[in-house]
Amino acid sequence: MWTDEVEYEPVFRLGHSLSESIAMMKRIDELCDSFPGLDCGSCGAPTCRALAEDIVRGNATQNDCIHLLRTHIHSVAMRYNKLAHDAVIHSEDASDCIYMLMHYVDNLTRDVGLLDDDIRRQYEKEGGQP
Repeated sequence: MWTDEVEYEPVFRLGHSLSESIAMMKRIDELCDSFPGLDCGSCGAPTCRALAEDIVRGNATQNDCIHLLRTHIHSVAMRYNKLAHDAVIHSEDASDCIYMLMHYVDNLTRDVGLLDDDIRRQYEKEGGQP
């Protein structure tokens, strides 16, 4: 019933050379250490290691891990909360304070936009629309 030859597909190969593959394996291990290790599948990969492999191959980003994304958003929010607080305390007139707060909000918008770019690139790779 089978008439076609079986073709070899290097699905387990990471790099084009041994040294490149070893470097990529090291990066995978580093990424795995940064993940929570829950293997929850929320990112779309079955395990944290599979997500790390996808990242190293360029098919995913660290922000695909909902736990790291949450931590990243929390740290950005805390940073801008502190900056806004400092702006209010250290500003002598209201227009300076408003200008500083607008600047912080612009930076926050830019940072969140970077997350949006990661999401957009992922959808484009998969052939869809965000």
